[in-house]
Amino acid sequence: MTVWSHLSTIFNRRHALRSVGIAAIFVALITTVIFSATSHAASGVNQTLSFQGRLLNANGSVAPDGHYNIQFKIYQDGTGTTAGDTGGALKWTETYLNNGGTNGVEVKDGFFSVNLGSITPFGTSVDWNQDTLWLSMNVAGNSTSCSSFGGSGCSSDGEMLPMKRITSTPYALNSGQLGGKTADQFLQLGQGTQTDSGSASSILLNKTGSGNIIQLQNNGTDAFNVSNSGDVVLGSNTSDKSITVAAAGDNTNGSTLTIKGGSGGSGDSNGGDLILQGGDASGNSSGGNVIVKSGTQSGTGTSGNVTLQGGGSSTVVVDNSGVSVSHTVGGDTATLNLDSGSSAPTSDIAGSMYYDSTLGEVQCYEANGWGNCSDSPNQFVTLSPTYTNAVVHSTGTGTLTTDLCSDALNINDGSDSQPTICGTNETYNYYDWTSDQTTDQTRSIYVTYKLPSNFKGFVQNSTSLMARTDSSDAKSSYEIYKNSSDGLTAYSSEITASTDTQTTWQEGKATTTDDPANCDFQPGDSIVFKINLTAKNNANAYVSTLDFALK
Repeated sequence: MTVWSHLSTIFNRRHALRSVGIAAIFVALITTVIFSATSHAASGVNQTLSFQGRLLNANGSVAPDGHYNIQFKIYQDGTGTTAGDTGGALKWTETYLNNGGTNGVEVKDGFFSVNLGSITPFGTSVDWNQDTLWLSMNVAGNSTSCSSFGGSGCSSDGEMLPMKRITSTPYALNSGQLGGKTADQFLQLGQGTQTDSGSASSILLNKTGSGNIIQLQNNGTDAFNVSNSGDVVLGSNTSDKSITVAAAGDNTNGSTLTIKGGSGGSGDSNGGDLILQGGDASGNSSGGNVIVKSGTQSGTGTSGNVTLQGGGSSTVVVDNSGVSVSHTVGGDTATLNLDSGSSAPTSDIAGSMYYDSTLGEVQCYEANGWGNCSDSPNQFVTLSPTYTNAVVHSTGTGTLTTDLCSDALNINDGSDSQPTICGTNETYNYYDWTSDQTTDQTRSIYVTYKLPSNFKGFVQNSTSLMARTDSSDAKSSYEIYKNSSDGLTAYSSEITASTDTQTTWQEGKATTTDDPANCDFQPGDSIVFKINLTAKNNANAYVSTLDFALK
């Protein structure tokens, strides 16, 4: 047993020496205090230290039974050999006063036991994570009228020297290591905010094994995994997943999200690719699509654009089964690879493009349909009087002439007593049929056009005939036929282009079931237009440009 000793000032002079033996600091309690200071133990954990000893007189006899005035102090650092001054700092003081006769430290057969911190809590005063902490003890007799330690009637003997250094036990030493790891090797997790003001990484995991670095689960099902090579997997395949930047506050633009391949290192190093890939299919199923979608507008705003932007001399690949079309802008050449096909895709969005492997040309969808880019559609046929491959046949009585009207040339534009066939800025070749008979007289013009070997169809709503009439006694119309190895087949009803008195040229469009785009024409077939001009009582029926477009 280790003994403290000090000359008495208030005991009987024959009992000059007071000493105390340190029995033990219970392992469980010292561990509790250390955790309370460093890990914020629950409020229900006892926050005191059990301290036991034996009080002897100068002759080595036990002190008389009773309640004693005793003061305890804890110092940090220093030598612990000088009363009131260890060379360190005083951190905590607790005083037991025998005021009333039963309030001090009870001594029986010389033995006493106290719970340090029961009167003056340690709180944060003592940093238990220290190597050098000194405990001192000072006795001031057993006067029952002691109201102030060391004051009148209860002067103290003075701190016993040398002070006792607070030590640990084997299990308390192990409490600083969990599974062989020290406290600074563990990450603190809590429901509250954790603050890290250091310059090092707040969380640093150095994985040396073969398992995942991170594996987060929801009810036993993986929700987020990071492999030891850095690959990220978002949960099981039970629901759609998303990576989203949180919405901005009021009147604040949303933040940009950038996903970028790795940059090359110093020297001649290529940058890493960025691959956006839909999920692979299995069996006889289709692969997942890659959809690049812009944000929708709000109110009077506009929707965002989807922009494919190359850097410098770069290649933007839409589908690597196509061929390259290069454009030079500002000295930098950007290459766009288009999808290819033997026929036009079903999409009819203006500005769409594809490479036609049958035509050997790039096709664009513009105002009038699919065709050569900036010359859409590919084969836009315009036949003006006199029509190529046209013949005339009828039994009607009248006069059929060809002529020209032009406002620019002052021909049949109403000037110099001429008839008004063309208006302002108009110029047309035309047929004119008139008859002085009192009954309808008809003259028919047959126009035949053979469809080329690369024909794929007529462009929807592209077929029309320009016509004009100057009386209710005149009418211009046309019919459509297919001439093939199977013979001549009618494909439309009579389509009226103009009737009654018209002061401007009319456009008679073939629509719905009359539209040749809805008929089964094949390459090598011929489309035959029967143009009917009907007049009586010197009325005039005019026809001009015949238009249609081929895919």
